[in-house]
Amino acid sequence: MRLANLLRWILAVRLIPWIHGLPLPVTSEVFQPLFPIMPPHCTKTTIIKSTLSHASGDDITRTIQMNFRIGLQNTVCFRLENATLEKDSLFIDVINARMQDQGWLHTLTLSRLEHHHPISQHYDFAIPEVSTNCICECDVSSDICSARTYSFTYCSRGNVTQESCFRTFHPNQADTGCTSGSQSKLCCEVSFSSYQNKSYTAVKLEQPTTFIIFKYVAYDYTAGRWIEKDKSTVRVEVDGRTQWLFLDRWRRLELGVSAAGRASHQLESGMYFAPSNFGGEMDELRQQAINEINENNFEKLGWFRKDSTGHFTVRNGMVKIQRIHLAKVENCKDQKSQSYLDAHHYIDRNDPEKAERFTLESPVEQVYPWIQNAKIIDGTGRHVVVTHSEGTDVEVALQLHENTYSLSFVHDFSKLDDFSGTVIVDFKSNRFFNLTVYNATGIIHGIVKKTTDRNSIDEFYFTTYIGEMRSTNKTLIVPLPALIDGGDRMICLRADDSTNLPEICRIISFKEVALEINLLENTWKEIDGHCPECNKITVGGFLSNLNPINWANGISSISNFVMMITDVIIYIIALFVAYFILTRCLLPLCKCAFCFPPAPSCCSFRSPKCKTKNAKCPY
Repeated sequence: MRLANLLRWILAVRLIPWIHGLPLPVTSEVFQPLFPIMPPHCTKTTIIKSTLSHASGDDITRTIQMNFRIGLQNTVCFRLENATLEKDSLFIDVINARMQDQGWLHTLTLSRLEHHHPISQHYDFAIPEVSTNCICECDVSSDICSARTYSFTYCSRGNVTQESCFRTFHPNQADTGCTSGSQSKLCCEVSFSSYQNKSYTAVKLEQPTTFIIFKYVAYDYTAGRWIEKDKSTVRVEVDGRTQWLFLDRWRRLELGVSAAGRASHQLESGMYFAPSNFGGEMDELRQQAINEINENNFEKLGWFRKDSTGHFTVRNGMVKIQRIHLAKVENCKDQKSQSYLDAHHYIDRNDPEKAERFTLESPVEQVYPWIQNAKIIDGTGRHVVVTHSEGTDVEVALQLHENTYSLSFVHDFSKLDDFSGTVIVDFKSNRFFNLTVYNATGIIHGIVKKTTDRNSIDEFYFTTYIGEMRSTNKTLIVPLPALIDGGDRMICLRADDSTNLPEICRIISFKEVALEINLLENTWKEIDGHCPECNKITVGGFLSNLNPINWANGISSISNFVMMITDVIIYIIALFVAYFILTRCLLPLCKCAFCFPPAPSCCSFRSPKCKTKNAKCPY
């Protein structure tokens, strides 16, 4: 008798678990974490039971299948119960050892819903910091400022590291500060550098593939605490047909997953960008008007991008900058001018009061409440993973490949002590209930009333889920329809299992944020140039001003004509004064100086009337 009992104990405790891969009893608790383990909240789920029959020759195999739907962050819980009737078997202990997980709590959680977007375009760009310097020249023949030296060229000065510089030429400017009738020339240097040495990665997203992640854990409650006996995490693609896989390591629980339809939300295909993090994940994905890789639109982001050498520059900048940079003269002599860059999304170094001429949109997780996070997942920049915070239910089929077992589903009770919140319409017109629950867990049902009166019409119903096992305080986002318009209203909540308890009702305030309108407007900015070599008096310039033909150049108004007449009168008066000084002063002095020996006839300064006949003039 003792030998039989010993044999049964060896088979039950040592041999059978080793054959079937079961963990030995002494090892399951040793490597558990020091912190207490708590199973997730078991959500109440509607189950449809069916039995599948499969004929293989003369044998018929029957498989139990459970069909149910599970939502994001929800958990389905079940136990395996021994259905055998062989109570008097000699090997009942062996069977119990084989079925030692009979009391385990098996949990299946839909932990994440992901969209994997392939990337078809990728480049790096920066916000440019722009500095402009202009010089003005009145002399049309001067080479200091000319089309040869400034039209469609790079800056000739020593280039600063990480700075790109282009020259622009602006002829036929106003003659302010120059001689009348002349046309000044304006020559500028426009330099670009990355603002604060920050860079961004632009990507083009294509249509996504949908993946869901299940977390399976089997718990055993032993010695007053929970112990994890088995667990696995599986990722399943659900855009196609039903996917089948085994959950447990003994391959008894088989899971079939299919989507009831596409996810209710997804990011649109198009251009996005994120702050660069070379070689790692890039978060804070943003959606904004941005150039595709073959575009060069200066009203969109991404026109100052990294080239093949690793430097930031303007593509085809020698031609493009000449086209978008405008300049005009205020006073050529004083080297004062105005500059205008016909572009958006840059920093103007010449305007410290209003330097920023760009705006960046908020990350997509702040714009769309249904996004938990969005990341470029690796340094190669080939995929973007968008993790959802809400989504549609998934169809699940659970098969048990064990004749001696049956499935028994369980769920936890729901609880709610109190709540608060605000109905918000944000700057993108997303309408939602920002809900905070206190000491709550499980399934929470809500009713939105028409007014602040509790007896008013029920306008909208919703259900939300809290996955924590223990009661907690948590903030949730509940989407609302457009009919929930302005004004405070009453909202009532109740826990799923508290049908006999009164609802908790609170008057909830309504908050509407104005639409965000970012208008980027450029203005003309004054530029003080420095050019000691400009506007110097030369012989050629002086002779050209003496040419009467040049006087009539540039006359386009009455004021210009009056200025020309005034200049002519001044020139005539100046000629008469010069003639008088020359004939009455300079020539007599020269004649006296060169007369040897001096004679009264040479150095005579008598007036003409002394030369008349018989006139006496004193010597």
